[in-house]
Amino acid sequence: MSFWSSYSFREDQVARFAIGPLTCWLHRTKDEWRVAHAHGDALNACKSTFDGAPVDGLDWHRWIDMTDGRLRLVPAMPDRAVIVRPDARFAISPGARGTFYVRIPVWFRVIVGDNETPLTELPTILLSNSWFGDPAEGDFCYSLRTTAQRDLDAYDPQPFRARCAVHVTNRSASDELNVERLCLRARSLSVYECQGMLQTNAITVDYHGEDELPDVEHRTTPPGDQATLLCEPRDISARERLKRRLNTFTRFRTS
Repeated sequence: MSFWSSYSFREDQVARFAIGPLTCWLHRTKDEWRVAHAHGDALNACKSTFDGAPVDGLDWHRWIDMTDGRLRLVPAMPDRAVIVRPDARFAISPGARGTFYVRIPVWFRVIVGDNETPLTELPTILLSNSWFGDPAEGDFCYSLRTTAQRDLDAYDPQPFRARCAVHVTNRSASDELNVERLCLRARSLSVYECQGMLQTNAITVDYHGEDELPDVEHRTTPPGDQATLLCEPRDISARERLKRRLNTFTRFRTS
């Protein structure tokens, strides 16, 4: 059974879920869900343990909830845009195209009951805060510790990160495109299980030159034929689509 699945709890049952640096304890009582969590240094594989005793010394958050003891674990995208640097500085010549692979840490989301009510969500990795863009029109983002890679064969899949393919095309007639940082609108991405790992839908960026806004598309197609959708995007609003275009322009600087 996949870690990202549905689980049934008996009354007064405790479960421990470990994924990456995050450990989350869930305790079901007669009419409550109780949740505690901690972040450590170890990068755990996805593990679940049931029937453990409640752990002392944790800060338990409690929800009065009259649903049954069923819940579903979902890998969600971060609630802000994420900034990542390539593993080396790249320039894309006019007419050329390059693909970058980014590993985005997922959020551990708990959904309960037949109506699938969101109970809580926790970042699997605590990310650093960052600002992207100018002071007046920039965005409050997260900064990723990992780099965007060009070589797919060198990609190291981890169960708490989702792979996102970013396809960048320089359609300018004369401007070289220097790729220094990527700022990805994670709120507009879905999460899939595909080829034994978490993946998102792809992003395409068409750069037209310094004086034009780029075209940015978050594809709606799955990353592969055998992909299973696990989580819908957080935000696909028109405002979010506009922010993709405006902030993509500040990401890439021509020489």
